[in-house]
Amino acid sequence: MATKLKNGKFRAQVFLGADENGKRLYKSFVADTADEADFEALSFKLCRGKSVDKKTVTLRAAMTAYIQSKEGVLAQSTVNSYYSSMNSFGDFLDTPLCNLNAVSVQKAISEYARRGNDGNGKVGKPISAKTVRNAYGLLTATLHQNDIWFHGISLPQKESVEYHTPLGSSLAAIFRVSEGTRLELPILLASWCSLRRSEILGLQFGDVDFDKSLIHVRRAKVYIGAKQDIKKPKTKTSARMVFLPSYIAEKIKAIPHDKETDWIVPVSGLFISDGFRQLLIKNNLPPCRFHDLRHAFVSVLAENGVDGKYIQEMGGWSCENGVMNSVYKQTSFERKREAAKQAENVFLELMQHSAT
Repeated sequence: MATKLKNGKFRAQVFLGADENGKRLYKSFVADTADEADFEALSFKLCRGKSVDKKTVTLRAAMTAYIQSKEGVLAQSTVNSYYSSMNSFGDFLDTPLCNLNAVSVQKAISEYARRGNDGNGKVGKPISAKTVRNAYGLLTATLHQNDIWFHGISLPQKESVEYHTPLGSSLAAIFRVSEGTRLELPILLASWCSLRRSEILGLQFGDVDFDKSLIHVRRAKVYIGAKQDIKKPKTKTSARMVFLPSYIAEKIKAIPHDKETDWIVPVSGLFISDGFRQLLIKNNLPPCRFHDLRHAFVSVLAENGVDGKYIQEMGGWSCENGVMNSVYKQTSFERKREAAKQAENVFLELMQHSAT
């Protein structure tokens, strides 16, 4: 990783070996930013000791160097998604940087959009516009590192997402059919507390303050195949305190555990997503995603007049991203406590409604 010099620039070094006296030899690369210095160093290593030359360096080597320069600051799941995006470009990766132009890049993006994202270059059904845009972002970031800029590239139009947020009787029915199952607690944490799936999986018993009725969202857990990847919450505002309804607190207390670092919900993300889908099918309930329970949190509470600032802060949204209205004033802790009790009563009423 690059280190900052006194003059404000950054230096990355590549170990070359040792001389006859045992002295370690390095080659240094100095640039204006840490990313640029790391990129130059990694490109040097990939090119077997040669300086970066756009006539000989392929897009594959340049993109690999770019991804490796980010591995120290990005979650492993993100790095893996970069490699997946890169491999889906197929033979285009073997193009020398000097042969790239706007036409070839546009053709590659168009072919990418028609290719199944299997990493083997096999043609399949079109992949999503979001996936194509993410791949283009990786491509342009790599090109910019090499001072290559293209304009006028056309990308697939963003797809309008249709949400199937469970509300009213549908949400009450989900509570009813999940009661007593391993999905009950994840469903309650997502809909009552607006926790993301990764945040639910990352909850440990030490994160729960039963005396103050609070949950501290400190980490997220995702799965890369069968391997766990523990990382920080999605955004700065995602690391937050969430008020814990007494109804959910009692269910957490009933879970046996040995230590504070035990997982509260010791299952995989696939277990939650697939299990939730199967639960709806089995009980003839309208289809929706597990993540739509977070949308239900917002919709149900907003419809019942719960303070908007409370909804925003409990869900971990920033006021800049447009998800929640940014004009609400900061609420006091006492007002948050009142809103938390109001929110709990709303869901308790739903629960009682489902029972009757």
